[in-house]
Amino acid sequence: MKMKAWLLLLFCNLFWAGNMIVGKFVTAHFPTVWMIFTRWLIAFLFLWPLAHFLEHPKWWKLFKENYLILLFMSVIGTVLYNWITYTALRYTTSLNASLINALNPGLIILFSAILLHARMKIGQIIGLVLSFAGVLLVITKGQLLLVFQTHYNKGDALMLIVIFMWAIYSIVGRAAKNVPPITLIAITSFIGFIVTLPFLPLYPIKPSNLNLSAVIGIVFIGIFPSFLSFVMWNMGTRMLGPGVAGLSMNLICVFTAIISALLGEKLLPSQIIGGLIIIFGIALSSGTPIFHRKVSLKKAELLNKP
Repeated sequence: MKMKAWLLLLFCNLFWAGNMIVGKFVTAHFPTVWMIFTRWLIAFLFLWPLAHFLEHPKWWKLFKENYLILLFMSVIGTVLYNWITYTALRYTTSLNASLINALNPGLIILFSAILLHARMKIGQIIGLVLSFAGVLLVITKGQLLLVFQTHYNKGDALMLIVIFMWAIYSIVGRAAKNVPPITLIAITSFIGFIVTLPFLPLYPIKPSNLNLSAVIGIVFIGIFPSFLSFVMWNMGTRMLGPGVAGLSMNLICVFTAIISALLGEKLLPSQIIGGLIIIFGIALSSGTPIFHRKVSLKKAELLNKP
């Protein structure tokens, strides 16, 4: 079970790293609202038949039972999260966005401790510190003190908002009652592109900005970081819990560095070593149950624990 969950999270974060790089390119050609609309429309076209024939959900019943949670997740996870992320990528680099994104695991664990009344073991704390140190090693190219000399811009500030939103999304998603993972993303993606629909006329696409590369980029974002990654994330989170799954997000910056190298940037030894440290930290944190949950039966039912 653990191996399957980690494979899901591995590819999930690989595709999200691709979203950072491809997304920055596509923002120069598509208005942000059009990126969100197109992304989730494409994802929904794949998600709906998959959910319908594999999970056989009773769509309207599930929505009525969980409409507040589903609406919240749709607005936070599929609209505002993406809107702010793509806006941030207009002002900051993909790698810098990945560094700030690496703060996510700590926030998810903190929110899990607060909302689930959980306490961490020393091994998990060490693993978290190690994985974050590996992230810093990758980003600073082996010169850790450079992190204190970074000049944060508007994009960096927006990314700080993004990670808070993702931590909330990860915790709230566990409260959906008896909603299968693919069905969950199908519903939220549907609501997501419907919500953006009224805003499209306000941000028209300039025909001069369109080219084949931009179209391929938006299709990539719709299929891989949206359809596949969100299904994998929700499945992995339900198997391991939001705290452990959140640690895997440190891999985004590792994959971002690797993809950048494949695109022509030099891959430094510090990036390879940092990646190995991150993987070791994640393995250490997930080797034993990360939380000793003290949740009442009533709360357990509310959170729909796997």
